[in-house]
Amino acid sequence: HSAGLTGLAPNTLYHYRVRSANPAGATYSGDYTFTTTDVEAEILIDNTDPRWTNTSTSGGWTIRNLAGVPKIGANYLTAAATGIPQESSANKSCRWTPNIAAFSIYDVWVYYQIGPNRNNAAPYKVFYHGGSLTSVQNQYSPDPETGGWFQIGWDLPFAAGTSGYVQLANNSADTRLISADAAKFIRKGGDPSAPSQPVVTDDGLFTASRD
Repeated sequence: HSAGLTGLAPNTLYHYRVRSANPAGATYSGDYTFTTTDVEAEILIDNTDPRWTNTSTSGGWTIRNLAGVPKIGANYLTAAATGIPQESSANKSCRWTPNIAAFSIYDVWVYYQIGPNRNNAAPYKVFYHGGSLTSVQNQYSPDPETGGWFQIGWDLPFAAGTSGYVQLANNSADTRLISADAAKFIRKGGDPSAPSQPVVTDDGLFTASRD
């Protein structure tokens, strides 16, 4: 016997019986149970966590831990941009990769620092089930060393496992510093097979595609 089950609640005990039938009649098994796993409502990955990886082709990001600067964890990272917007120009990149427990819909946020020496076109790229999108974030601000959470993706399907992730690289026409710190994935539930909704960033610049 095999059966596909959908719409189950996380961390819940379920009972079931197996029915077998032929022309002579039907018979039923006894009561069996299983418990679904608990699905995290929020997955937060800092640059010091194992799920963050340095994917640079040359060296690493500069570690910064200035006191008084808003950040997640003990420090944050910066890298000078290449001055070229094409992705092939990037020599610094990194990745936040969640371990998704069950296929579901997620919103995606990133945490970074903003200031007068920060880049005005930091290219975040979200890889989700069925496609990818690029969210260009303006990290420039006349106010020095501030920061916070910024949403870069809405209603995106993520499959169970580690196939989905957020990537940040230093390919930008602006040569000022790109800041990298943390990413979080907030589970919304819903039907993962439904088309994703349009993505809006803080500066309104984005491109999206489905592979």
